[in-house]
Amino acid sequence: MGYYEPYRGSRRNKRRKLHIFLLCLALLLALLVGAFFLLQEHIVYTDDGKIRFDFQKDDQTAASQPDSGTDTGTDTDVPLVIGGDGTQTTTPSTETPTTPETPATPETPAAAGFTAALLTTPQEVLAGLTLPQGYDALAVTVKDENGLCWVADPLSAADGTAADAAAFRTALSQLDCYKIAVIDALRDPIRPRTVDRASACKVASGSIWLDYNYVSWFSPYASGTGDYLTALLKSCTDAGFDEVVLDDFQFPTHGKTDLISYAGETLDKAAALTALADRLRTDGLTVSCLLTEKAAQGGSDASAGQDAAALAKSFGKVWMRCQTAADAAALQSSLGESAVALWLTQTPETPVTAAHIVAK
Repeated sequence: MGYYEPYRGSRRNKRRKLHIFLLCLALLLALLVGAFFLLQEHIVYTDDGKIRFDFQKDDQTAASQPDSGTDTGTDTDVPLVIGGDGTQTTTPSTETPTTPETPATPETPAAAGFTAALLTTPQEVLAGLTLPQGYDALAVTVKDENGLCWVADPLSAADGTAADAAAFRTALSQLDCYKIAVIDALRDPIRPRTVDRASACKVASGSIWLDYNYVSWFSPYASGTGDYLTALLKSCTDAGFDEVVLDDFQFPTHGKTDLISYAGETLDKAAALTALADRLRTDGLTVSCLLTEKAAQGGSDASAGQDAAALAKSFGKVWMRCQTAADAAALQSSLGESAVALWLTQTPETPVTAAHIVAK
């Protein structure tokens, strides 16, 4: 019985077309990958997330490169003279080189009638710092925002004392000037969370409170805080300092401060901070504090617990950050006979970073 053999021509054509399609797709992908590697250095992502190609870079680079046959040396500016015998000589240019003008030295607070103190670091003292002309006092940060101490640490906190602290104190003793120590007083990332947890700001559960930068703070209410600062002031006296400026002498204001528990305390913040200031008065050492911007401009900062007049009365002197000496005039007037110190921020016009002035 005869039969018909199945027709397979159509199926073979389909397979051939599929193979051709896949081959073309592979070639296309290979071309795209190759193009990407060749052009990737020209791809630029715009601010709105779009992609564009920038080919100007190579053009500008090529334009900026001198031609290989061009002499780019300085001799091209020197005149060439051909003598009668055919020899070639060069004559130097007679033009006088232009000397850059020396910028005028900005006026220091000392020139304006103030006692000027140069704010510096222990490392610069170790490097043999000498006071520039116009300065008659030195302000050194001896306990910084990282808790590193360059004078004797009363709490002997681990990693809390600089390795070159002893050498720094020796170098400091060689400087014959009025010396001001600047210390980060109540903000401390080391001691309140390690060796003196009893004096730390805490939450209601008793855990150590940390600010937005994960830094712990001493509580102005804690008696141990006063003990620690009193001992630190003595360390500054022993190191040869004439004055100590307490930076961050305030209640914490950055972070979830509403979680801090001051349960059982009867004094408000301003009264507590002023009481701590009274306790820190030291015979033979001028103790002062740096006001917050709000306290300096408005006289008080309730959240920080600073009352400028009360602190000036307790310490006899307060500091404020400002751009010029004139910025302190209003505060000086409101505080009367209390001394106002000037903490001048560095600007191109005023390269002085610290200055102080006693009351007139």
